[in-house]
Amino acid sequence: MKILKSEWKPSPNMGIIATGNMVYPGSLHLLVDEIPKVIFKKMGHFFYGEADGYVRLYKHEKGTTDGFGGRTITLNIEGVGEMDFKGCLWDPFSIPDDIPKFFCVRITTDPKVFEKGHTYTAGKITWGLAKEIIDSLGVDVKLRRF
Repeated sequence: MKILKSEWKPSPNMGIIATGNMVYPGSLHLLVDEIPKVIFKKMGHFFYGEADGYVRLYKHEKGTTDGFGGRTITLNIEGVGEMDFKGCLWDPFSIPDDIPKFFCVRITTDPKVFEKGHTYTAGKITWGLAKEIIDSLGVDVKLRRF
């Protein structure tokens, strides 16, 4: 994944956006050449995947059927291969400390989306990559857990 453009947008609503277990004072928007495919590792009740700084994370709640509207999601799991999950994967709100730190972003491969500033895909990147991008933009962003 190559980052073609990036920008920081401060939050207009009191300066806070709550995402996962982080509070952000705005949002990081990325235009990338591609969204990489990841191979997931099982970490407790979570499936974590990372490639080129791009992160995907799901919480597995066995026995549930309503996650992502009951949609079937196929994950490529390290040492297992592809597995289908129907409605038992969720976008987690609370993240345990053993999951690597990440940063939620708005991400797209479409230059028109980046120019207009809407219809992004929600994404995650590694904490280190986020810090690198934010530092390169010269933005002083105070991040905190809640």
